[in-house]
Amino acid sequence: MTAQPETLYGADDLTHLEGLDAVRKRPGMYIGSTDSRGVGHLVNEILDNSTDEGVAGHATRVEVILHADGSVQVDDDGRGIPTDVHAKSGISGVELVLTRLHAGGKFGGSGYKTSGGLHGVGASAVNALSRRFDVTVRRGGKVHAMSFRHGVPGVFAGPGPDAAFTPGPGLQVLGPMKRGQRTGTSIRYWHDARYFETGATLDAEAVRLKVRNTAFLVPGVSYLLRDETGEEPVEETFHFPNGLTDMVEFLAPAGDRPVTGTLLVAGEGTYRENAADANGVMQSNVQRRAEVEIAFRWGTGYDRTVECFTNTIRNAHGGTHRKGFERALARTLAEAARSARGLLRPKEDAPTLDDVLEGMTAVVHVRIPEPQFTSQTKDELSTAGITKVLQGLVEAHVKAWLEDRRTKAEARTVLQKIVDAARVRLTQKQQKDAARRKTALEGASMPPKLVDCRATGVDRSELFIVEGDSALGCFTGDTMVALASGRSRSFADLAADWAQGISHFGYTTNKAGRVVVAPLVEPRLTKRDAPLVRVTIDNGETVRCTPDHLFRLRDGSYRRADALAPGDSLMPLYRSLSSKAEGQKLQGYERVWMNDKEEWVYTHYLADAWNLRHGRDSATNGNVRHHIDIDKRNNDPRNLRRMTWADHSALHAAMMGEHVQAGWREWFASGGREIRSAMLTAQWRDPAFREACLARLFALNESPAFRAKLEQAFRDWYTALSPDEQRAYAERMRERQAAYWSQPEHRAAAAERVRRFFADPARRAEWRERSLRQWQDHDLRAWRSGKTVEQFADPTERERQRDAVSAWHRNNPQFGEQHSRRMRQRMTDPDTGHLARVQAGRARYVASVPREDRVARLLEGRRLAALRRLAPLLPLADDDLAAAYEAERLRTARTGLRFDRLLALYDGDCGRLREAASLVNHRVVSVEPLDETADVYDLTVDGYHNFALEAGVFVHNSARVARTAEYQALLPIRGKILNVQKANLQQVLDNAECAAIVQVLGAGSGRTFDLSSMRYGRVLIMADADVDGAHIRTLLITLFARYMRPLIEAGRLYAAMPPLHKITTKGRNPQTTYTYTQAEMEATVRKLEKAGRQIVTPIPRFKGLGEMDADELWETTMNPATRAVRRITLDDVDAAERILELLMGEKVEPRRNWLIESADRVDRDAIDA
Repeated sequence: MTAQPETLYGADDLTHLEGLDAVRKRPGMYIGSTDSRGVGHLVNEILDNSTDEGVAGHATRVEVILHADGSVQVDDDGRGIPTDVHAKSGISGVELVLTRLHAGGKFGGSGYKTSGGLHGVGASAVNALSRRFDVTVRRGGKVHAMSFRHGVPGVFAGPGPDAAFTPGPGLQVLGPMKRGQRTGTSIRYWHDARYFETGATLDAEAVRLKVRNTAFLVPGVSYLLRDETGEEPVEETFHFPNGLTDMVEFLAPAGDRPVTGTLLVAGEGTYRENAADANGVMQSNVQRRAEVEIAFRWGTGYDRTVECFTNTIRNAHGGTHRKGFERALARTLAEAARSARGLLRPKEDAPTLDDVLEGMTAVVHVRIPEPQFTSQTKDELSTAGITKVLQGLVEAHVKAWLEDRRTKAEARTVLQKIVDAARVRLTQKQQKDAARRKTALEGASMPPKLVDCRATGVDRSELFIVEGDSALGCFTGDTMVALASGRSRSFADLAADWAQGISHFGYTTNKAGRVVVAPLVEPRLTKRDAPLVRVTIDNGETVRCTPDHLFRLRDGSYRRADALAPGDSLMPLYRSLSSKAEGQKLQGYERVWMNDKEEWVYTHYLADAWNLRHGRDSATNGNVRHHIDIDKRNNDPRNLRRMTWADHSALHAAMMGEHVQAGWREWFASGGREIRSAMLTAQWRDPAFREACLARLFALNESPAFRAKLEQAFRDWYTALSPDEQRAYAERMRERQAAYWSQPEHRAAAAERVRRFFADPARRAEWRERSLRQWQDHDLRAWRSGKTVEQFADPTERERQRDAVSAWHRNNPQFGEQHSRRMRQRMTDPDTGHLARVQAGRARYVASVPREDRVARLLEGRRLAALRRLAPLLPLADDDLAAAYEAERLRTARTGLRFDRLLALYDGDCGRLREAASLVNHRVVSVEPLDETADVYDLTVDGYHNFALEAGVFVHNSARVARTAEYQALLPIRGKILNVQKANLQQVLDNAECAAIVQVLGAGSGRTFDLSSMRYGRVLIMADADVDGAHIRTLLITLFARYMRPLIEAGRLYAAMPPLHKITTKGRNPQTTYTYTQAEMEATVRKLEKAGRQIVTPIPRFKGLGEMDADELWETTMNPATRAVRRITLDDVDAAERILELLMGEKVEPRRNWLIESADRVDRDAIDA
């Protein structure tokens, strides 16, 4: 080894950075960072100095200009930086402040009472990092100026930072101040990009945010921001005379309705800390005085916003002042909730800080001398004594607010909101705890295709390893699901919520089609890159899903998406809001249309019924269903509780409060709504007033500027709506248009206006000439042709065209008679076979369905068909409706229900009949295969197996809902796994399917396998009942025998035995039998026929698990009471190892010999070929 020469280290190796060299050497130490945030911090340092002048009462206006050349200028009308010579340094105050670190008027205590510029390095740091720094001071009747480059004073030969620079003397006098010119300081600087990271630029929006926040905090100062960096200069003025109250209103989330008014806490307090005196000697227990101003309010939302400031400087990470505010608020309100009657139940946990802050918007601003921060960027206040000051002020104010008779009801509302938030939090925590199953891999992410169960105990839980995942797809992640809370969420959001322990309730239907409320269990990603189809519904909604997903039809059956046809009738979800004007007893509550009883039912009744069925509430608690969050459309069962009428009335009286009553008294005293309404009514009764208003409106409408303003206002309003609100608005407009044009007088009036318009011959000639010119345009004709193709692609348009053709045939009956004659001939011609096929189908139906069921189905089918036939005629008046319906029936279905019979089913009430017809179904418009794939999602509704989409239709769960989500988990695997008998452990773990099984079981593998750590009590292999399924079972058993043998030895590995055939008999009491081989099927059929039972043919044969519906899969393979499973055992370990090695090992010759020798033992009838 070569010896290294000794390195001498002496005093000459030490470096002493003088003046501003330290700033340029390590800029991040002084401005926080050297990225774009550091560039923005330069602006903050200069702006804070001007703001300090305003806080001290010496400035009323601050201007910030972002120049196009990248420079920044800040101008204020304060006192101006002192220009006289500083005695100790011998230089002017301007030069001292801008070239010396820790220099300024904020240290001795006489210049500023409070200040944001604590360290005295801000302006000088900006100067050190600037290619050019110009300062102009208006003070003492003179205008002074000075320029710098990198902190060195001098003179520039011209404008801009690239001008020649000559170091020179200090402050110069430009001349006297003009008459009326105010004192102040103007600074303009060009930062040097060499001291910052590549690409670091000034964020104009961040500057705008800083200026706006400062304007909120200093209501006595007006701030002007001019941005010249864009194509056009943009100028804004920020001035908020109400200060923090305005800021809270601004920060509150959009659409968040306030629960309280804005509460203001303002006061002073003292605290003690260690600080240096004027001579720099550290003194203990120096008393400081702090000024505190806080504004906050609660809203109906869930988001929280707490902004903190110290001497107008934003503290992004809060600090000791926020800690004091939150501690006081949490302690005071938790004690109030505990002591308030009827809020917290016995032994119920008190609310926490998170519960208190839910829905809160708050601004905390403190002004203190010499604040301490954790860094030069001042993101977090560290002054310790301020915490107790805020605690005392906030506690005193909040207690007074709670006890004040005028705000007591408002405070009660807040306490109820906080308690409700605590209950929701605890519910979510319980869900998360239940989801965290005992596992060695707890905290690790499970395979996305695992559908876990909810049971936390191992004894009862089961894991099904399922062959294939092709039948597990559903809907794209952006598909919206209708929720009982009155909102809708996408599948992707529902899955994310479930992962965080947040669950939702939705709508489902029972066998009769009645809508009920039920929990949506386990929204999850089921398959990646699945093929898609798009189903378009007659309400304009579209749904993207996998081709095999099932939609519920109006008759209660299900049909695959790719098998749907235009015109198919779907089970609908119709919702509306109640209205007292229409005779309902409640106003603004959601109702759901019951498809079985054809009646509206309040959704909160359905939610209450769920609570009663599941023991979440009791009828003994009262007859009133109270919405906890006061949102009448949030019908999540967890948001409802039963109360007595007396308790409910008392709660609402407290919520209203005397301040609301006082407000109404003041309103009525000052004129009142009725008085103003009466005045307007009287005015509009005056014909002269109406004519004057209409004339003014017509005159305004002639102005293009006025029309453009109206159009822009509408666009602004419309784009601000949410997608749901836009759809609702469009639907209202469609309904109003349809209602308007359904009136014959309106159509006649429009026709008359058109007739009068074209009554003038000159106008007719002009429009004819215009039309001829337009149709000479080839592009226009091509466009029109394309639109015609699009129109005829629409089933509704085709239906309209068919109606027109039918009308033509009615007017020309000779052609219709010819067509009918040809159809009769075709039906009676024995060569066509039409009549024979119809008669054979009828006979099969009669033999398989009992008569009472046939009659009920026939009547229900005829009723639904009649309603669908009636729906397009609903715009007609009652007097014309019967005749129009009969004409349509005779034209399209002569054997259909007559109008009088249909009306009799609704007790002669034409209004009820109209409502039933308008809500009978949704129709399929089109089904299109898509040239795209996407990740698809599914969820479970236990017991019902269907749910409602926001599109207004009900759809089935995928096949995996056959399980019981409480204790049965599913892990689908793709095809045949690795043959582990031929692989080592590393190859096994590298295999995705094998690794997923090991990970899900959570007990390790090989020598490290720990049965006590396994997450499930039993493992069941579920493969198809064919040769491929047997091979997959063998591969899986080999995996468990070689790497998880204790699982088999403990008797906890099973193989499900799915059937091959399903035999169903006809008659009143049909019997279903499942068979597992061809021979067993044939024997069972012979036995049933010998007993006189008729067999439904053809007998279905299940090619795979995916061909079974949920009920069949549950009954045959998953229901512990009826399923057929075999336990896998190792009675003779040595023999088992030998046969595994023989059948699955690497040696081919012994396996071939064994197969040849064993050929005579094969039962060929048992083989599914």
